[in-house]
Amino acid sequence: MPQVEAREHFFAVLPIPAPQTELRDVGTLQGKTRAEIENMLQQRGYTAVPIRANDGGRVWTKSFADGSTAAVRYAPGNINLPQGHAGRVAHAHKEIVPSAKVVNGDYRPRFATTLNDLGNQSNDPYSIHIGIIW
Repeated sequence: MPQVEAREHFFAVLPIPAPQTELRDVGTLQGKTRAEIENMLQQRGYTAVPIRANDGGRVWTKSFADGSTAAVRYAPGNINLPQGHAGRVAHAHKEIVPSAKVVNGDYRPRFATTLNDLGNQSNDPYSIHIGIIW
């Protein structure tokens, strides 16, 4: 008869970073208007600047003591993108960015950790492009 060895397994429960908790607490953005999103973010202490694309979109940021920043970025969508491309329609992004990478209120998206609408980390283009009403 084979011998079975009892082992204890330990799992570390890591705390959720403050910006991720904040972006979860913002609630879902799907289907909301820009005005609704802006009002909500203003009330939560975010500040805004136009995005680099200069297409009417904005990036809203809120920094935290741990050196990270919660960000909500939105854009009108680009109809020149191929049919079915996630960025073709008006959308928002929930992101976490190192505060050192935020310059004049904006940042390069490549520095961001992307989240879905529920505030969970994701790299799926369709879940990180959150459809909004322009």
